[in-house]
Amino acid sequence: QLLAFDDGVELTQESQIMGTLHYMSPEQAAGASSKVRFPSDIFALGVILHELLIDRIPLAAEFKSASTLEEHLKCIRDTVPKPVSDTFAALPDAVEIARKRGTTADSLRDEIAPELDHIVSRMLEKQYSRRYPNVTAVKDDLGDYLAGMPTAGSQSRNKFTLERMRYAAAIMSTACLLATVVASLFGNSHFRAEVGKTQRPSRLAKSKKLASEASVDHVERSKLPELKPRAGDIPPIPLVTSHSPLTGEKQTDPQITPDSPLSIQLLESAASLEMEFKPIQPGTFTGWLGNKPTEITLTRPFSLGVHEVTQDQYERLMGINPSRFKGANKPVTNVSWFDAFEFCRKLSALPAEKAAGNIYRLPTAAEWEYACRAGTKTDYSFGDAHSDLATYAWYKSKSNATTHSVGSKQANAWGLYDMHGNASEWTRDWHESSAWRAHYTGSAVSDPSGPVFGPGRVVRGGSIFSQAEHCRSAIEVIGVPSKSFDDGGFRVALTAGPLKLPESADALGMKFEQLPAGTFNMGHGDTQHEVTFSKPINMGVHEVTQQQYQRIMGYNPSIFNAKDNPVDNVSWEDAVEFCQRLSALTAEQTAGNVYRLPTEAEWEYACRAGTTTAYSFGDDLTQLDNYAWYRKNSGGTSHPIGSKQPNDWGLHDLHGNLWEWCQNYTGPYTSSAITDPAGPPTGSSRVIRGGSWGRLPISCQSAHRGRLDPSVFNQYLGFRVCLTTSE
Repeated sequence: QLLAFDDGVELTQESQIMGTLHYMSPEQAAGASSKVRFPSDIFALGVILHELLIDRIPLAAEFKSASTLEEHLKCIRDTVPKPVSDTFAALPDAVEIARKRGTTADSLRDEIAPELDHIVSRMLEKQYSRRYPNVTAVKDDLGDYLAGMPTAGSQSRNKFTLERMRYAAAIMSTACLLATVVASLFGNSHFRAEVGKTQRPSRLAKSKKLASEASVDHVERSKLPELKPRAGDIPPIPLVTSHSPLTGEKQTDPQITPDSPLSIQLLESAASLEMEFKPIQPGTFTGWLGNKPTEITLTRPFSLGVHEVTQDQYERLMGINPSRFKGANKPVTNVSWFDAFEFCRKLSALPAEKAAGNIYRLPTAAEWEYACRAGTKTDYSFGDAHSDLATYAWYKSKSNATTHSVGSKQANAWGLYDMHGNASEWTRDWHESSAWRAHYTGSAVSDPSGPVFGPGRVVRGGSIFSQAEHCRSAIEVIGVPSKSFDDGGFRVALTAGPLKLPESADALGMKFEQLPAGTFNMGHGDTQHEVTFSKPINMGVHEVTQQQYQRIMGYNPSIFNAKDNPVDNVSWEDAVEFCQRLSALTAEQTAGNVYRLPTEAEWEYACRAGTTTAYSFGDDLTQLDNYAWYRKNSGGTSHPIGSKQPNDWGLHDLHGNLWEWCQNYTGPYTSSAITDPAGPPTGSSRVIRGGSWGRLPISCQSAHRGRLDPSVFNQYLGFRVCLTTSE
């Protein structure tokens, strides 16, 4: 066990010197008791991470030459350790250290990237004020590093400090996460078993235990620019105009107190939450997309929430109320785009909604504006006169700087309340920006859903902090999806079931290659072992696309928005459900076909395609660009399936694009030959393979292993399927 503390116990108290000398912070070594607070524990965790990575504590050589206690303390106070990568490069036993981790010294040096150097160095800063302010910030950067995203560098995340009572539990969670860093880097099952396991929950707290870990929700989210106003004729508009010295930004972690109501009610349906929806018929209107007036046609009916989601509704489903301005019937605020997305996901999973095939989601920007206008062509849904706005909206000069109960102003002509003002509202779309990629030309479009990616998500409607002109129907601003705001909320759209399913996998355009039975060496180095497959394997040629996923599941959960890109933001549980639903299609049942995730052994066999080299194309790293989307060439997004060369067995994107879930639990390899392996019978994490658009080349190697809790979903995770026939 790496660390063990009692829940709720403060790790380092003022005026206290505790633990091993070399894990002591500079302020402890200086006897500055008034400064011994949270950052002292961050420093100790930095020492642990440094040691886990390269088997050396920081300043090990300097400590070895120190002969007295005072010399040791002076070293802690004054000597700045080198970056962990530099320390590792100078170690005489670097090769042996790497071998113990199941890799080579060169590969280990590659994986200790500048981002990881920055994380460790910041944790070990001599000035406590320059360290991470809290464990949440450490988790965010570690999570982004594990996912292959650049870390924030010296940029502060500007989140408020967590409550002191939650800190010990958070430290424990981070200690486990430190172990995960090493396990993920080296893929060595023995080392993983030695340092213990971790879970990185991707959903909001479901219990008091999970509440202390809620800060790792969406740990692998994108880092995007700060809020920017739209260009063109629309004047610059801040999403939040704060009425106090504080900015509108708030942390997304719930503020838990000992008597917070954390139990989540057992709900059957959206009706249990007293949510009301208005059916919206198809139609054509002139709206704003990509900073251009555009003729937009919506070809499909949908329903939109009559009101913004209230604090009572949010708390009953999610177990927390993050809003600053409390009131059961006020709109929930201080929710990030990810939080709103998760609310919709949980709402869709309620028993009655799932049985009915109802899918709850955020509206697209076009749907939102169409519903807001309610058939009008004027600045507001009621006309052009600012003087009439107070009848319909809570905005800056009328709100008294607080949100108000939903429905307390007049509805628009379609019966929708608060489309102007009260809380600004997240939509599904990425914002169009010429700095990213041109998506709309200004010509007529049907059912637009935004660009593949962008600088942020579209936010609509204005708020209690907005001027009257900023509550107009066409106004949109950019919201960083990982951030939340005092005045930022959402409403929900409904696509009613039942879903019209395709007849078969063929109707989805899914292709499979039959791989021959055979024997290969799985793993690399000391982990290599012989695996035999006694039967052919039918492996998906491509990762499952967003369009294919949506036609089976009824929704597209992807962060990147493009029908031919692989579906992302799916958990192992989601991938398994897709396979089950695909197997249940009429033609597939008749044929006796069963779709499933590949086992880890099947995946590596398919990836290698008969090769024994680091990649399916050989060992020449310069060729990777021809076969994979990875950190160097991806541009920060996934890409359409099949846009890189296939391996020798005709399979695409087994290197890069998205990590792919495998069927089996994670566990140590067997040391002997094995036939048709199915993986360990039990475990807590599932295997992921292949690397992603955000990872380094080493993660894309044929033998590289990753693991995650099966409930985790993010923009780096997708899957492909195998087909088992009745023949």
